[in-house]
Amino acid sequence: MQRIVTFKMPDDMLERLDAYAVRRGMARSEVIREAIIALLAREAYKAGSRRDVRLASRATSLR
Repeated sequence: MQRIVTFKMPDDMLERLDAYAVRRGMARSEVIREAIIALLAREAYKAGSRRDVRLASRATSLR
């Protein structure tokens, strides 16, 4: 199940995010999810948690 999450973002960042999404033919929420997955995978890799890296990779492939 996916849940709705709300957060604040500066206007200029939102404009850049939307432009990025349009260029790639993606929804804004999809871009945000991919960025979070990449962040979590990078942090797991740095921490040496192979399990967390695999989970992040699996989440990426489920889209």
